[in-house]
Amino acid sequence: MSEDLGHPAERRALDVEALLTWAYRDERVHEAVAAQVRDVRVGPSQVVTGTAAVARVLEQGGRVDQSWAPDALGDHADRVDPDALAVHGLVMEVNDTDPEGRLAELVIACALRGRRPETFDGIVPRPIARRRGANDRPVVVYADPKARVPLYCPVDYHPTRADIETARLMYVRWWVALEWLGTYLPDVLQGHEITGFFAGREPWREAA
Repeated sequence: MSEDLGHPAERRALDVEALLTWAYRDERVHEAVAAQVRDVRVGPSQVVTGTAAVARVLEQGGRVDQSWAPDALGDHADRVDPDALAVHGLVMEVNDTDPEGRLAELVIACALRGRRPETFDGIVPRPIARRRGANDRPVVVYADPKARVPLYCPVDYHPTRADIETARLMYVRWWVALEWLGTYLPDVLQGHEITGFFAGREPWREAA
């Protein structure tokens, strides 16, 4: 943007989630990096070649040495907003805060969808008949088939409690990552400013 009478251009104000969605869904910064950096070193010994392979590494949260830096993108950097590159570089660093080293993948996936991870707020596992027969009626087990005295109906529960617990653990990991990003993003942005990070840490408790 141009400057007016020596005053810097107004910075665009976005919250952390909106900034990530802008960088990945609108700017497609991860694809820009992969398109330019076709043969890169990942870690001390592994080399990945090809645009598709590099894109896969980035989307899975892998670290591509210097791949996100503007000077590593050459002429392509002119077509990518510098703040998007800065965002991507910081997102790659969130893996260092996570024992599993996969947080960047989760952050990018949610940013591309423009949605937070599922938490099943207010959802209670409900029984679903395991089998259905004629007219879509649940299949019932009878104590005495001749007398047609029903004994029970085999069911599965959806979502399972394990599904809910896993999803909520994933959400908390995502939340911790975005809180960390919210702390350090203001230091690397030029044309944007962070208005905050407004997601609750455990929204399912608020919904209860």
